[in-house]
Amino acid sequence: MNAEATAPEVVPGWETVIGLEVHAELATATKLF
Repeated sequence: MNAEATAPEVVPGWETVIGLEVHAELATATKLF
């Protein structure tokens, strides 16, 4: 799952934060199941 957001007015660094957030949630979900 590798979705790329192409929004011109994205604040630099936001993509990294969102990526880490999703990764953390996925890791937690994997531990639960």
